[in-house]
Amino acid sequence: MENFEVVLSLAGTAFSLLVTSVIFVIRMVKALKERNSMQSLSCLYDAIAPLMEIAEGFTGYSGE
Repeated sequence: MENFEVVLSLAGTAFSLLVTSVIFVIRMVKALKERNSMQSLSCLYDAIAPLMEIAEGFTGYSGE
């Protein structure tokens, strides 16, 4: 009976460690996806920023 309690205690500890590891991996994958998404948006911004600066120079444009 004492061995059963030890095994049950170890099983509970192992299960909680497994759940924690799975949650950690899921959060890590989400963070990596978010980082890749932000890097692609950064490249897009770097390409558009010079065009935005040029467009801001036309505030007094009259069409002529």
